[in-house]
Amino acid sequence: MCRRQFGTIHSREHHEEQDHHFTASKKAQMSTGFSPGNILEYRTPQELQAFVQEKLRPISGPVSLACAVEIEAIISVIKEYFPLPVARLIKGGSYIKGTDTQVWSDVDIVLFSEAFENLEDCKKKLPEVIDDLGKRLKKSSWASRITMKKRTQFSLRFNFKRYKNLHSHSFDIMPCYEMLGPAPSTGLKWSFYHNLYLCHDTDKIQLYTMSLLPYQVEFIKECTVQVKDLIRLVKYWFRTSFAMPTEQNRPFVLDPANPTFNVCENSNAWDEVAHVARRSLLKPLFNGVPAKEPWLFTNSW
Repeated sequence: MCRRQFGTIHSREHHEEQDHHFTASKKAQMSTGFSPGNILEYRTPQELQAFVQEKLRPISGPVSLACAVEIEAIISVIKEYFPLPVARLIKGGSYIKGTDTQVWSDVDIVLFSEAFENLEDCKKKLPEVIDDLGKRLKKSSWASRITMKKRTQFSLRFNFKRYKNLHSHSFDIMPCYEMLGPAPSTGLKWSFYHNLYLCHDTDKIQLYTMSLLPYQVEFIKECTVQVKDLIRLVKYWFRTSFAMPTEQNRPFVLDPANPTFNVCENSNAWDEVAHVARRSLLKPLFNGVPAKEPWLFTNSW
């Protein structure tokens, strides 16, 4: 709602009330948006498990195999059309990690190139490289199935339509300077994290994080099916329990891949997230759930 930054939630709330006449009740009303048939209305674990199996987990079979073939094909096209030589390509995102759903999925692609001399050089060249890749993809034979999204400072984003428009995948293409390599030594890892810990440039921190993508993917892929289902449920809860985003409403939950940087410290919407969480805990799904450690973080259920 406001671009000003505040040291505490209380100072921000005071500013909202005094300058924007934004009350707590209005904020709560704007942040909450439980959709009809929300999973929070389920009353038994069996109902929730059935929902996960029937509605959330991707459907296996010929369609899934055909989708996998097309994903690999467009990734090959991205690598072919990338304007710089590619030393290594890393795949991530919910589709690769196995946390995608029947309705939505995303694919992250990090392209490491030796054409970047260092982080500063990478940061300087990225805008031109990203624009060039976007123009090439728009002229490719796949252009009719690619819908470009607003690009970021470090990535090219687009939606890729599946054959016969069955569904689409969200792609995030991120060129980067190679800092760790495919098999880094313990010493190199220590040096990497040491430099990352001392780095105070937010742009460079994002570039550092790209090198950690393989470890994030490896960690999630090795998790049990239950953990992956939990990730799907949290995403579904976010999509079906919060109000639609507006200029005045930006609650979000981040997925940090960088263990040395608290990416949540810049979020000024955690009180809205907490409000929806408290409302969710009052729904039938959580009726009778024991409030005890390690799950008890508040006594105001």
